[in-house]
Amino acid sequence: MSDILLIHEPCGNPEKSFPLAEQLQHAGFEVELCADAEQGVVRALAGEPSLTIVAVASPLKSGLEVLRQIRQRSLQPVMLLANGGGSGAERILAFELGADDYLEQTCLFEEMAARIRAILRRSGGGISAFGHLLKVHDLELDKLKRTVRQDGEEVILTTSEFDLLELLMKRAGQPISREEVAQTIFGRPLNMNDRSIDVHVSNLRKKLGAGRIKAIRGVGYSLTL
Repeated sequence: MSDILLIHEPCGNPEKSFPLAEQLQHAGFEVELCADAEQGVVRALAGEPSLTIVAVASPLKSGLEVLRQIRQRSLQPVMLLANGGGSGAERILAFELGADDYLEQTCLFEEMAARIRAILRRSGGGISAFGHLLKVHDLELDKLKRTVRQDGEEVILTTSEFDLLELLMKRAGQPISREEVAQTIFGRPLNMNDRSIDVHVSNLRKKLGAGRIKAIRGVGYSLTL
């Protein structure tokens, strides 16, 4: 079982949020439903759930604002659900704010459940202490503690940024295709119009230094040795 906080403040009838919570419970997840965005932020920060799912589109607050408030104080995994018609700009902004995934609420529930399980796997469940340290020059990644240090100083990363860096460090000096990143990190096929990978790489470059991750034209990315 997994501890999921569902922040769902729908426009109109609050009962519209019940079916999604019930679907998640039937899929084997432990779910706490919060139908108030402000209270949801408080619960997310106080309880540090395994995953917070934000599905807010009220006139007073957006899912992006809820995500922003959570990210100001926590790096817990967060999935954002767009209430139909989410723009490409909103998707990019969601990832720039630190979302681990972004989906339309109208997507197939089976896809949503698969992505939730992928996030939960990446966020630390079942990591063995054997071989849990990766080191490339001044970078050290601890898979057990989910921490990264550069020159001895801790670097704060989101869940997706950590997983991307882990993949790059495991294959340091080797090119990794965008298709492999999409499948390994996000659990989905590469969508040529989806810039989420570029956003995460850009954020990593800002935190580690622009020269640490090399873009290989027509292929993907590589961590420099």
